[in-house]
Amino acid sequence: METVLPLLSCLSLLSWTQAVHAHPHMNVTCVETEGIPSEWMHEPAASPSVLKVLSVSLAENTDGNIAHSALKLNVSWAINIDKSNDYLSGTWIDINGKPFRCLYQPPFREVTMSDSEEVWFHFADFPAEPEETYYVSGFNLPVTMAGGDPYFKNAVFQTNGCHTEQMKYHDSCVKKGSLWKPKVTSAFLKDRVEINFTSSNYTGTYDIELWKNQDHLVGTQVCHTKGESKCSTVLNSTGPCESLEIWISPHFPGCHPDCHYIVTKVDCRRTDLLEEKSDNYMIVWIVLCCVLGAAVLLLIAAYATGRAKETCSRFVRVTGTAAPVSVLIAYPAENSTFQKAVVTLAEFLKSHCNCKVTIDVWQRGQVAQMGLVHWLTVQMDVAEKVIFVAAQSGSAKNYGPGPGPSDYTVPASVEDMFSLALSILASRAWDPVVLRKYATVHLGQKLSNESLPAVLTLCKSFCLMRDLGRLCSHLHGDRPSRNFRDFPLVRSALVSPQDDRTTMKLRNAIKDLQMWEESESTETLLLNL
Repeated sequence: METVLPLLSCLSLLSWTQAVHAHPHMNVTCVETEGIPSEWMHEPAASPSVLKVLSVSLAENTDGNIAHSALKLNVSWAINIDKSNDYLSGTWIDINGKPFRCLYQPPFREVTMSDSEEVWFHFADFPAEPEETYYVSGFNLPVTMAGGDPYFKNAVFQTNGCHTEQMKYHDSCVKKGSLWKPKVTSAFLKDRVEINFTSSNYTGTYDIELWKNQDHLVGTQVCHTKGESKCSTVLNSTGPCESLEIWISPHFPGCHPDCHYIVTKVDCRRTDLLEEKSDNYMIVWIVLCCVLGAAVLLLIAAYATGRAKETCSRFVRVTGTAAPVSVLIAYPAENSTFQKAVVTLAEFLKSHCNCKVTIDVWQRGQVAQMGLVHWLTVQMDVAEKVIFVAAQSGSAKNYGPGPGPSDYTVPASVEDMFSLALSILASRAWDPVVLRKYATVHLGQKLSNESLPAVLTLCKSFCLMRDLGRLCSHLHGDRPSRNFRDFPLVRSALVSPQDDRTTMKLRNAIKDLQMWEESESTETLLLNL
């Protein structure tokens, strides 16, 4: 025991310390340390028996407060009561690479335990995070001599997600909006929608979008509460009221830009009341017009003439001379089915979203003439928007090409081009203004952040076909005079996709890609079996 106490005083970190009664006459103290046990530096004369049991659970909150900071792991272990415990100098516990030395006071050799076969000890002061996997191992010191049984025990524990009652009060979950339940109110009046909702203390910025029939973006606005407890805004719209939906996306620090958004229908019950007020305003306006007489009539005529000229000019601009937005598409070298879906997306953006699309398969001559690096650098600089298409089989650690059908050739340079594009994006991702230029598109099911390169998780993401309308609107988002509803081709394609050949072609290409990925997953599973 004289050699153990000086060792305890020399441990480098004392961040976690826990004393729990494991026996009426014994305590255990666990202290974080570094490196490996000193007992491994020499062969022990004798060793204690191995741990009988090692288990991990979530410690119960004993302070009567549901505060998120009280969530801890409970590491429990059992020690056999036998004569070998006379040589037990301590127990080593490792939690996700953090080692702890646990010492017993008084030592086992000084306590009589003839009335039991085992004794339990607990260490419950390691903080627990939501949706986290903990790998715990433990062994008695000094370790079993060479040639004996395995000297360690292992345990794996997975904590619940933020959607559970137990975890939603955790600080990490609160920062993702787990406790935010906004009270949304709205009203529709002829050509506008008034929106109000309660804000959260954890963010002061919210994206508000107004959608018609779930596929037509009518209007969008960013709300900054500036310390206020409520956000109020007005979006222009035309009816019918029953087809309008409000989408609210908060900028919580723990999840932005992929925070869970709130979707609610516009409240049409207050329409009659607002129209009645509007009628009263109209009566007042008519009375004023009568009083002012001829002068007011002349002003109204002049105003009507100006509005007619503006409407005519806008019609010419939208239908004839509107300049397309330049878009560059980058994608990994997955397989031919994946590439075919990407090319079909490029065709759709060109024909329906008023986009000038640049993609490698359409400019192979320029790529060969300029060289891959020069061509891609120039295109990323001149493009107004850059789209990165995410592959379902990719991962953040290994985002390489996979096997595919041989009926569609994938150029060997595609993967190099995609990797280079990611590197260029990473060098510019520090600027949030520049970051708005880039977007991530998922063909089919949306990938989790763990399956994407880290830099793509910073970009605005869209999932096709669900977010096709939002994607077209986003590509023209930096042009205030341009709105998604200004493009008749997009509106008709999304409202009646069954009548549009290009939209059906994109939908079928994504469906073919999903079927191919499912067949590959099934074949891989059968081979593993």
